[in-house]
Amino acid sequence: MAALLSAVYALHRRYRIVAVDANARGGALAIRLAAAGVATVAEVAAAGPDLTSFKKLSPYLDQTTEGSWALVGRAGAAPDLAQCRDAMAVLSSYFAVGVLDCGPIGAPVADGLLASVHAQLLVAPVTVEGVLGAAAALDRLGGRDGTDAWHCGVALVSTTQRPDTDVGWAARLLTGRGGRVIPLPYDPGLLAGGRISPVAVSDGVLGATRRLATEMLSRSARSGP
Repeated sequence: MAALLSAVYALHRRYRIVAVDANARGGALAIRLAAAGVATVAEVAAAGPDLTSFKKLSPYLDQTTEGSWALVGRAGAAPDLAQCRDAMAVLSSYFAVGVLDCGPIGAPVADGLLASVHAQLLVAPVTVEGVLGAAAALDRLGGRDGTDAWHCGVALVSTTQRPDTDVGWAARLLTGRGGRVIPLPYDPGLLAGGRISPVAVSDGVLGATRRLATEMLSRSARSGP
């Protein structure tokens, strides 16, 4: 979803877009974007004081086919919260939209990142376990200081052609907790390894991703529910 969102933003927006893998040691965003991964979050954070122009920053990034930029270098260890925040501060000076994949980064770094981003996207499979897990996450986000569930979007991804879970029930359950739910239909291209491209997924998936991209921008700009 991070790869698809950044590609859709790049295709429909004229300003710079960046996709960041917060924990490239365990993530696959570089593969999904077919990005070289020339640098890591920690390296951008360390070089931050010297990155006073986009020309100086660009050697740390890779550009995708769709035109977005990527910071997805594979690291030996996950960055700490200070490194993540320092890197985000650098990137925010040169990019209008950033898609941050927290993936398996875990607490407490993920908690700190969630408290500082403008909107959060939960991605869950259309299964009973996936829906209930997303509901628990929305409850947790809604109960944290400085974080509200109404800043959250939820992408419900069908992993089979005939999900055994009622999508309508799932949407009602999650919407009642403040999340904006957008289902993504089954597409085997989402489950296969390798690069994900907007031109290689179904019209249903592409349309849902566009709606999700619009919703996340809208939620990031809202000051209240």
